Amino acid sequence: MGLYEDFISIIYDKINIITQQHIDVTFYAWLIWLWWPFIFVTVILPAIIIVLLYVSASIVHIYKLRQDIPVNELLGPDVEFKVKARAAIALLWECHGWIWHGYEIVGFENLPADKRALVVYYHGVIPIDYYYLSARYSIKHKRPIWTIAADFLFKTPGLRGLMDVVQATPGTVQQIADLLRNDEIVSVAPGGVREAQFSNEYYELVWNGHLGFAKAACQGKAPIIPVFTQNVREAYRTAPFFRGFFRKIYEKTKLPLLPVYGGFPVKLRTIIGKPIPYDERATPEEVAEKAADAIRELIRKHQRLPGNIVSAMLDRIR
Repeated sequence: MGLYEDFISIIYDKINIITQQHIDVTFYAWLIWLWWPFIFVTVILPAIIIVLLYVSASIVHIYKLRQDIPVNELLGPDVEFKVKARAAIALLWECHGWIWHGYEIVGFENLPADKRALVVYYHGVIPIDYYYLSARYSIKHKRPIWTIAADFLFKTPGLRGLMDVVQATPGTVQQIADLLRNDEIVSVAPGGVREAQFSNEYYELVWNGHLGFAKAACQGKAPIIPVFTQNVREAYRTAPFFRGFFRKIYEKTKLPLLPVYGGFPVKLRTIIGKPIPYDERATPEEVAEKAADAIRELIRKHQRLPGNIVSAMLDRIR
């Protein structure tokens, strides 16, 4: 009986070990299943844009090292590497916008092909709509839109070369005015990172009385073109908690630390409004108010309020 009892004891122990291992595997699988949607929305989808930015930066370095790489029929072989790199980057973002968001532009003809203009747009959590618009413009007109970008982008490792190639600049009032005098097209989001972080699903403008863009438009004698993208705030959103706390940090440091989630494949449609003509009698305050009113009107006409992520995704098939 002793041998029999020992055999039964060994079998019982093995069954316990196997069962315990199975339970552990099942538990870990359950944890992954439970947290997967959260990880997907907060880490994987937002990371796609970061990857695309660094792919764009890599394209810049590749063209800088190999200036003889052609860009098919888009450009001739004699143009400088920045122009070639910019064309390749534009194609990358054009494809991403078409595949992931069914990206469209309404009123593209309102953007001048070879004249001065100041494009003023609503700043989404991540301004992917502007990346797509800039790419489309670069492809169609073979010239870039000068971009007024946040300072922290120029300090982000690996992106400085990209900022130079896509002609992004921190931009003072004088610099913007000089570009406009040279018949360049320049874009600015008066709300900037503050609007990106702390606006909401009602698409409220957060300009904080900024007049720099209006002063530049007056000095550069340029029309203002209002731009808004439908559902841009449903593609990416900021966390709804501790907004006051993160707002205080931002006002002191200018660092956008409010957590971002999303990357949802919503329908994005950029609406380009009619130009607001240059008026030599208008003050910067009046110009800024006209621009704000024009963007609010685009929001009122073209945006479902409050914004809804599911409805924005269903817009892809409507």
